This record gives sequence, C-alpha cells and structure tokens, in this order.
Amino acid sequence: MKLYSIEEIIELLQMLSEKQADELEGQHLDFKEWNFKSLKESVDEVIEMAVCMSNGGGGTVVFGVKDKVIGLDNAIIGVPQDVDVFKLQSTVYDSTDPHLTPNFESFEYHGKRLLLMHVLPVFPYATTTGGKALKRIGKDCKALTGSMRLESEILAGKFDFSAQPVKGKWRELISPAAMEFLRGELKKQHLPEDVLKLSDEELLKNLECIEGSHLNNAGLLMVGSKEAIRTHIPYYEWSFRRMKSDTELISTEDGYNSILTAISRLTELINIDNPMQTIKEGLFHYEFPVFPIEALREALLNAFSHRDFIKPGTVMIKQFKDRLEISNPGTFIGGVTPRNILHHDPVARNRKLVEILQKTRLVNRSNMRVPRIFKNLLMEGKEPPEYYEDGVTIKVIFSASELTPGFRSMIAYLTDKGHDPKVDHLLIIHYLMRHRRMTLQNAQEICYQRPERVMDEIMTELERIEVVKSIGKGRGRFFELTMMAH
Repeated sequence: MKLYSIEEIIELLQMLSEKQADELEGQHLDFKEWNFKSLKESVDEVIEMAVCMSNGGGGTVVFGVKDKVIGLDNAIIGVPQDVDVFKLQSTVYDSTDPHLTPNFESFEYHGKRLLLMHVLPVFPYATTTGGKALKRIGKDCKALTGSMRLESEILAGKFDFSAQPVKGKWRELISPAAMEFLRGELKKQHLPEDVLKLSDEELLKNLECIEGSHLNNAGLLMVGSKEAIRTHIPYYEWSFRRMKSDTELISTEDGYNSILTAISRLTELINIDNPMQTIKEGLFHYEFPVFPIEALREALLNAFSHRDFIKPGTVMIKQFKDRLEISNPGTFIGGVTPRNILHHDPVARNRKLVEILQKTRLVNRSNMRVPRIFKNLLMEGKEPPEYYEDGVTIKVIFSASELTPGFRSMIAYLTDKGHDPKVDHLLIIHYLMRHRRMTLQNAQEICYQRPERVMDEIMTELERIEVVKSIGKGRGRFFELTMMAH
C-alpha cells in the first residue's frame, strides 16, 4: 500500500504542464474533479472513492484536479473553501459498512485549494450503506464481484484452497513413487540429513503437508496418487502439445500426477526439441539450450503453484519451433499485472503450497522466481519473457531466440570488473542492442513501470560503469551505449 504525502503530490502536479493527471494515476493514486454545481454528487463520489480505494488495498485520492487535460490552469480547479474536512470524514464514516475513517488533508497549490483523502484497507471488504461495493483495479473502480471478494479473502489470508484438509487416511492418498521423487528432490536441494531420514509421516508433517491427522490439498498436490488427485482436486491437470503450426499438432500428452513429477516429465518433453547452441570462450566450449532449463523450471513452478484450482482448466504447455507457451487457469491478484510483474511484491494465491515449496528449497523465501526467469534469459542475450492475462488464464511466452555471444562477453567483462548486472541493467542493455537510443520514459516502460526516481538512479549506475552515456539535459535527455559496450 502507498499513501502519498503533500510534498509527493506537489511534485506530481508539477508534471501537469506536460502530462494529463490520468497518466500519473495508479493502483494507489487517483485524481478527481470537484463538482461545484452539486455538493451532494461530490460527497457521494468521495464516499464511493473511499470504498473503492479501501477494497483495492488503500491509497490516496486528490480532489480538485481534472484528469483528462494538460496544463496547470486547465487541470487545477480546486475545492470550495467551505468544504469542512471534519464533516466530510464523519459523512464517509456514517455512509460506509464497515465504517471507514479516511484522513483528509487540505493544502493550497497554484492558487487553489486541494484535498487529499488517505484511505486504509479493511477486511473483508467495504460497501456504501446503500450496498454499493467497488474495488480499485489499476486506474479504475470496478464493481466488486464474487470472484473479487474471494480474492480479498485470499489476500487477507482468510481462504487458502491449498491449506484445506483432504478427507480420508493420508496413507491411502499418497503415491509411493511421488514420495520417493520428493525425497530425491530434497536430497538435490541439500536438506539436512536428519530430515531426509525421517519416516514418510514425520517428513510430511515436517513439511506441513500433514496437519493434525489429515493431508492438506498442498500435500496431495506434492505426493498424492493420480487417482486421489483426480478425486479431490478434479480441475487439476497438465497438458503438453508439440505444435507444427498454430493449428497443427505433432504430439500430445496429458497427466494428473503430482506437481514435482509433472514438472520433471514436462521438462523431458520440452528438451526433446530444445537444441543446444555451442559457444567457444577461450579454450572452452559451452553449450546453451534455446530454452534455458532454469528459466523453464521456474516458469513451470509458477504455473502449478499459482494456478486457480477451483476453476476448470489445465496447465498447458505448447511448444512451437519459434516459441514456448506456458499457461495456467486463473488471473493475477493483489495488484500484479503483466506490466509490473517483474518488480511487484510476490502475492501467493495458494499460500500453503508456496510455503511447502519453500521448505523443500525449490522456491526461495524471497520468491524471486520471475526475476530469475528474466535473468536466466537476459544473461544469454535472449529475448525477455512476455506475460499476458485474458481474464481466464495467465500465459508466459519464451521466444526461441539464440544466444548472443557479444552480449555474454560484455556481461563477463562487467562481472570480472566486480559488477553484478541486475535485471534492470540487462533489460536496458538488451534494448539498446536493438535500438540506437532511449529516453528515461522508454527505460521506465522497458523496466516494468519503475518509478522515474528509481529509473534515474539505475541509468546513473550504468553511466558510472561506462555501459551507457547520456546526451542532452532535462526531459530531452536520452541514452546510448558507450563505445566500450559496443
């Protein structure tokens, strides 16, 4: 959640000479025009925006600004001086359920009075006393549907499908082969020897797959038999399609086996047609697959652990000559979008399942899977992954791009100099390999909606290590690769 100070808002308002306020809005910030002709309509909008922001995770609303015009004189229209913020706060409190108590601040800017409303989130969700429920999604306030209410419960930790207990005796639900596979994975991850020597029951309790005397859904997904998984989690399935074209199939395979064995099998299927590229560096020859194994593993773990198990569908892998597509049922939650996924704080739909994967060390506690996918591809000079969401499924696409030897040489050079290239650095260099120059605004978009201040620091760091050079000043400034980088 982000609440904006008066100083931060003034800094943003100064951009209105060149931008519309709408361009500055986001999940936790909105600008609203005050209706001077109708106090009731203005107050009703304040109430609805309080509900919307609270259900969207909290945020700040600036009243007195038009959001679709450019120029301070056009955009800053202000709020009447006789609007009492204490009465406004009391009205919002009386008009919401559960009661919301936003904090209001009044300040002068460009000769006009503006109001800030800071709203904190509540659980499970707020409505107006008339029953109207809204939620902030990106820049919009949308009707709070049943699915959104469930998402609110998931985000608040009140509902977790993967933590639900499974009826039946746990020994009759698990697969001995899946248990052995799990032990093999734990050994690869170098878990302590005393953990590896535990009995099946002790091990599953240690990993929190068994709580009390029952296996939970996460445990069933980790070590359950195909029959048990199909019975208790009927929408669980994975599918592989080797494609000749968008409409022609070469081969198919479907499965219902546990997550770890499924990922192992899918990796085998992908590697059947995952050609190697050999690069000579000094006396050594290195081989690199078109689709990096580590990036594939992370993407598959994401697809299985974040899919929506209460909706029909399958974790679908389609392999083409020019790309690999991995999709799973569900939508992004908690404010994550395809455009901010790289830097957004991790949000787990199936919290217990992710916790178990963390205990097995297959997922680290900082949940850096998406950045790791990007870095594995970019370190070889390959195209970054592309993420999509259509309201039903989430899809990530890997392009079958070849390794770039020159790019690897430059990264090796920087590493030898003691610089560890970050994902943002790699995205910038990758872009400038294909385009002559970029602006700071280009860089913000390329680096998945980094704030301008952060982006400026990143570009300054790249200048310091002589990778890029800046040309020009102010908002006309742009960046190019240095001669050394070329």
